[in-house]
Amino acid sequence: MPPFLDGQSSVNVTLFFTPGGILSLDSINQIFMFTGPFTLIWTDLSLAWNKSLHDVHVISIDPTPIWIPEIFLLNAEGNTRISLPSHPSVYVTHNGTVVMVMRDKFRTICVTDAFDFPFDEQNCELNLIPVEAFVNLSATLTRNPVLSSILMKKSEWVLKNVTNKNIYIDGFEIKSVTLTLKRQSLFYVLSIIIPMALTSIMNAFVFILPADSGEKVSFLVSIFVSHAVFLNFVYDIMPRTSTRVPKIMIYLICILLQSFLSLLAVITTLRIRNNKVQGDHKRVSTVVDQTVGDCSTGMSKMKDRLHNLDSQKLDSILFVVSLFIAILNTIVLIT
Repeated sequence: MPPFLDGQSSVNVTLFFTPGGILSLDSINQIFMFTGPFTLIWTDLSLAWNKSLHDVHVISIDPTPIWIPEIFLLNAEGNTRISLPSHPSVYVTHNGTVVMVMRDKFRTICVTDAFDFPFDEQNCELNLIPVEAFVNLSATLTRNPVLSSILMKKSEWVLKNVTNKNIYIDGFEIKSVTLTLKRQSLFYVLSIIIPMALTSIMNAFVFILPADSGEKVSFLVSIFVSHAVFLNFVYDIMPRTSTRVPKIMIYLICILLQSFLSLLAVITTLRIRNNKVQGDHKRVSTVVDQTVGDCSTGMSKMKDRLHNLDSQKLDSILFVVSLFIAILNTIVLIT
């Protein structure tokens, strides 16, 4: 039997929510799991007593025989009803105030936007509504910095802010609590961004390698393969339902494109150099038949120096351009 007060057709219930620990935020499946006590407070005069006759102010009771408000968590993953834990804490004061504390793990649906990954912030909502229409629910947020710092110490996410608002849909009032979470990005910076930035800069150094070493193409192919591995790793941790393509994916694609263009430039310059060398050898051999051997040898060395000078100049220009592109891509990603 609902504990209606005299002359009232509704029961006022106050809900206190204290964010505890963030267990996980699965960006792929869009599932947010957290812990935190929900405290419900209402008045039931049938449970009141005269404290002057009994020197007792607060008692703990079994919640089975009394009326308890039921709350729906609308965006819960699975069962939307906030069910009572096996051993809820229910306390009653002498004036009939009932306080029930429910501690449990909760799973909700949280649509994430990974555009700024791994420097992103996510807003996860808890939409609460009473089951009975006569329940007048009011939600209040409380924060315990000490508890949050202990429980969130080993979490990937940090609770940045908590806000609440009322949403009205078809005459129903929904209490919406928004938790703003910020990702701790140090792990991803050290394991993904820094290695990718270094390999991106290494693309430019292929133009410093001597052409006669024969390692330019194999060097670029090795870098290209490492970028493909990183792209596959990032793809596995990105949500499939993101409304925007993450910047880190665009960054990886730009690096792959840079590697491809560097490989194309190296192959082209090597081809042009080899054609010039072959042409010079033919001309030098013709001159050798018509002139003195010492003069032909000097002419051959002079032409080789001129061609090497042209190749070094072109490689220097390509090195500067490639290095500038690599640094620019990294700056755009982290800003």
